[in-house]
Amino acid sequence: MVLSIYGIQRDEGTWQDAEVFRPSRFLDSWPRYGFIPFGLGRHICIGSRFSILESMLILACGRQRFRFAQADQEEVNPEVGVTLLPDRAIRLQLEPLA
Repeated sequence: MVLSIYGIQRDEGTWQDAEVFRPSRFLDSWPRYGFIPFGLGRHICIGSRFSILESMLILACGRQRFRFAQADQEEVNPEVGVTLLPDRAIRLQLEPLA
């Protein structure tokens, strides 16, 4: 049995415009079983809440100081395996904000 996180997070029945990259959809609330990066039930990662908080703080602090941009314009595609990875290294360009 395989549970496809990639498939769940792109389910048209759960998400409107599921294939569109729109992080703002997570500002309010979202379907409990529509986004499960840390698992569910009794086997959920015990650090999931801390990890989400930590990532938000890191991004917020970085965003106050830098503008993030993709260094090249090549398309990045997902490579599906046990975990989802990009098909190539993603190079970012950081530009200090004034």
